[in-house]
This record gives sequence, structure tokens and C-alpha cells, in this order.
Amino acid sequence: MEALLAASLNIQFLVTSREPLKIRNETVFRVNPLGVPKLTDRCDEMLDSPAVQLFVHRAQQMHPRFVPSIGEIASIANICQRLDGIPLAIELAAGRAELLGVEGVRRLLSDGLSFLSGGYRTATARHRCLRAAFDVSFDLLSDPAQSLLVQLCRFVGPFSFDSLRGVVNDMTVTTGSLIENIDELVSKSLVNVCIDGPEAMYSLFECTRTYVAEKFQCASDEHAARRAVQIPLEGDVSFLGE
Repeated sequence: MEALLAASLNIQFLVTSREPLKIRNETVFRVNPLGVPKLTDRCDEMLDSPAVQLFVHRAQQMHPRFVPSIGEIASIANICQRLDGIPLAIELAAGRAELLGVEGVRRLLSDGLSFLSGGYRTATARHRCLRAAFDVSFDLLSDPAQSLLVQLCRFVGPFSFDSLRGVVNDMTVTTGSLIENIDELVSKSLVNVCIDGPEAMYSLFECTRTYVAEKFQCASDEHAARRAVQIPLEGDVSFLGE
């Protein structure tokens, strides 16, 4: 593709990709999540939100007589906010509303991503389950980028590069490698970057943070399990506390 672009001034390509191609003369247009309402908005303003409209539309596909009440509209707005306007997450949540109710979906969001599944049967696995979608992106990362992403679950809000360096436990990680790792995460849309001021600020979508928090907990449990076993020089296995 890069050779074709270099050979002709009149040729252009429109490419959809999970990440930038990083070729000469590439212009990147990032697709942002759907707009979400503010909880201070009026009900009609909430219903005008693209994210809420998608939720209602998907819920009505499952249950044609579904008409949200005023209270349900506020709950839907809260769901869309907590899902950061991510279309797949909203569709999966709306699909569960028929089974759990809108308020049930809102409450279960605090328990993780496991219930956000059940997409179209003809869709690929990563489009039927939110966790599977994250698994695909996570597995495509290099090992250092995976390790860094898991540690980023400690940040609840935006964080700077200096704060990022502060959470990295591996003292052998250089500034250069850290920049490469955060660049990989930003390129794959797992970390957001905002440069509105003199310093770049990074953040995670709440869904992403929930996913990596589960990864962090699993890693912590595995580390604790390893430390619970001591192997003396003689080769006999003993357990701490015995």
C-alpha cells in the first residue's frame, strides 16, 4: 500500500483498522464512542443522546413494547455513562434488559463484565461477549504492554506519564521502553490520551479498567499462591504458617 501511494499522487485508500497502519502519508481519524448524557439533563435531553438511543433501540428489538419510564431513562443514562458510550457494551447491556430489567442491568455493572454477553448468534465470539472482545485485544499486546496495562487499573482517573512511571514495579524498565509500551496501548485504543494542556494525560475507559482489574486480581492471587509455598534447599515442600 505504501508503495502504491508513493507511486501515484492521485490514489487514496480508506482503511478501517484496529490501530494505525503507521505508513507514510497516513492520516488517522479515530472513531470516538457514542455521546452520553449528563445525569443532570432532562429526560428528553437524555433520550436525544446517541448512546441512550442505541440502548432503547436494541431493547425494543428484543421487546417491541418496551417504552422506558422516566426512572428507567435515568438508569439507562447511567448505564451508558458507565459503559463509556461503547456501542458493543451498550448493545449487550440492552440485550440483557429483557431478562434482568433496566435497573437490574445497572446494578450488575458493579459485579464486572461477565453478564455482558449474548450478542447475535451469527456474530463472531468477540462480538457476542464484551470480555471476549477485550481478550482479543489483550492477547495481541506484547508481554511488556500486557504487564503495564494490568498495572494501570490502579488509576481511577486521568494520570500523567510521571504517575505512570511511579506505578511500574519493574525497575529495569527504561523510559524509552515505557514510551513504546504506552504507545502500543494507545494505538490499540486500550488507553486514551488527551493533550489539552502542556502535559499529556492518559485514562482508561471504565470497561477497560474493570477488565484489567480482574486481570490484576488474578495475577495477585497467583503471586500469593506461589509465595504460600516454600521449597527448602533439601527439596522438601513446606507451607508457610506450618
